[in-house]
Amino acid sequence: MNKRRLGLMALAGVTLGGSVVISRVGLGEMPVFSLIALRLALAAAAFAIILAVLRPPLPAGTRMWTDIALVGVINTALPLTAFTLALQYMSSGVIALFLALIPLSTGLMAHVGLAQERLTLQKLSGLALAFGGVVVLLLTGTSGLPTVLDARGPVLALTAVLLSSFATVYVRRQLSKANVISLTAYQTFVAALVLVPVGLLVVRPDLAAINTAGWLAVAYTGLVGSVVAFLAFFQLIREFGATSAAETTYLTPPVSGLLGVLLLDEVISGTLVFGAILILLGVYVAERRSSAAA
Repeated sequence: MNKRRLGLMALAGVTLGGSVVISRVGLGEMPVFSLIALRLALAAAAFAIILAVLRPPLPAGTRMWTDIALVGVINTALPLTAFTLALQYMSSGVIALFLALIPLSTGLMAHVGLAQERLTLQKLSGLALAFGGVVVLLLTGTSGLPTVLDARGPVLALTAVLLSSFATVYVRRQLSKANVISLTAYQTFVAALVLVPVGLLVVRPDLAAINTAGWLAVAYTGLVGSVVAFLAFFQLIREFGATSAAETTYLTPPVSGLLGVLLLDEVISGTLVFGAILILLGVYVAERRSSAAA
């Protein structure tokens, strides 16, 4: 595998995996929409500085601005909200397993929307196997937490998976020529415009009551989980395609599972391990041939 591709995948996957766990830390200190708002506000401020220093080219034309605004909603604002809400009902490790479905979901959508990324029978077999792992988690009520699985968790997570997959294909199709820094920055600005007023003006959190752990969670998710991860992710889309970018989620389950146990005392049960094996094996089966060819 191309070393640059592997490095970008590792960077995006590890930073996203850590962001899932750190988000649960933040939720212990503040409401969901407040965490999202503070995260996006910090990310937007960081991107404003990056734009001022690097001065990348502006998006060209009304159509590109419209596409970036749409991506800001369907790739950042909505999935981020859905995944953060889902963390109230499932552990970081279980959420990361849902994230691992993104390559397969993206592959299905890329088959329809991208002529150069066709779906094969092997990918379909992997999709069926991975979906079987999700079914195991759902039927056994596995949440990764001491509580019984709440149906809202899987519904929110699957919604976020579908939105992220659609956005990944859309970026590859409509914005492949956009400057990566500009694309990442402006889609973050759009998400911030949508969600910061909700989290800070409507919810009105008591910022003085947030302790050090809460602010560290905001700092990590805002700077690392949003800025670094998204820059790596969009660079992957531009250079190697939608499916390769989605493959970054391979690394999120082990990273999130390990950190969740260490930092949050999350539960790794036999059923969770079995479901995880089915999901990750399905992803491996689906991507083995294309990875070998690459």
